[in-house]
Amino acid sequence: HGKRCNQEVVELVTQFGDDPELVAMQYGRENHVCCFCMRGLTDKRSTDVGYGPVCADRYGLNWG
Repeated sequence: HGKRCNQEVVELVTQFGDDPELVAMQYGRENHVCCFCMRGLTDKRSTDVGYGPVCADRYGLNWG
């Protein structure tokens, strides 16, 4: 038998499957940590996108 997940977990996994970049960015914004390296975000530009300038450069993402 498999274990059942509550609806919140099912929705999060579904959202992540549909758009992992958006879910990661939302996590970073909501928790004020970079969604890639988990370092704290203090700059408004970083908290707006959910990741910092170092990771933006590393992954070729827009920042600032």
